Amino acid sequence: MVGAPGPESNRRRFRSELRALRLNSGRSVIEVAARLGWPPSRITQIEHGETPVSPGELVALLDAYGVNNRADVEALLNLARAASERIWWDNNKHLPEAYIELISAEADAARITHFHPIFIPGLLQTSAYATAITVATTLKEAPAGMTEALVDARMRRQHDILTAQSVEICALVDENALYRRVGSKATMRQQLDHLAALINHDQITLAIIPRSVESHPGLLGAFMVLEYDDQDNEPVVCFDGQMGNVVVRSQPELAEAYLKLSRQLLRIGLTADVARESIRAAQATIA
Repeated sequence: MVGAPGPESNRRRFRSELRALRLNSGRSVIEVAARLGWPPSRITQIEHGETPVSPGELVALLDAYGVNNRADVEALLNLARAASERIWWDNNKHLPEAYIELISAEADAARITHFHPIFIPGLLQTSAYATAITVATTLKEAPAGMTEALVDARMRRQHDILTAQSVEICALVDENALYRRVGSKATMRQQLDHLAALINHDQITLAIIPRSVESHPGLLGAFMVLEYDDQDNEPVVCFDGQMGNVVVRSQPELAEAYLKLSRQLLRIGLTADVARESIRAAQATIA
């Protein structure tokens, strides 16, 4: 399934193409800045996506790079407009920078693989479960509005991904997570009902890793791998811990190692009706 480029892909592609054009022109940042009468930092900030570029400025840059073909200029102008579009998480003061980086990386993914040995992965959580786990796992007192913002962002991520109809999700959940009480009894019953229903979702492959299996590398901790249909974007590996989200880019060997691990977990996991039986068995223990 191939979807249209997402917001972050447009931004990365624009920055990449603009820098490539400068390098192909043989001109340094200082030379381009001198020609346009700009400070060199302005060129660097534009290439890093730290500041917007107006259509007039872009045309001037392209002229400095020797790009005068009307079709090429128009294509870059269109890409610049797409790259400058506001995204819902832009300038959200409640969302940590590391979390925004995760959302940005996830937004363009074509395939999302998520393993969690402790609790239900975020993209499969109900709002009540997400609220309870966010409160329970925060080490310090959260500023006013922080919990609500994090939960709202998680629900928005789910909505965007599950309505895109072009994203494949492989969710690998340790069976222990089905029994770990998060929030009230009602919250857990609702969460397990939701999880059982997702087994029939066209975009989701859900596997429950049985408690009976022997030790495996997944016990080292949770991970997420994001894969893209855009060949310019290499897979991204994400980790989550008490220090927040960590997004690892440009390490294809690491991504492949975790994809290999995910395939191993999928082979030993319970899927379809057997997974549903496992979920219902856990639900039956809630008094």
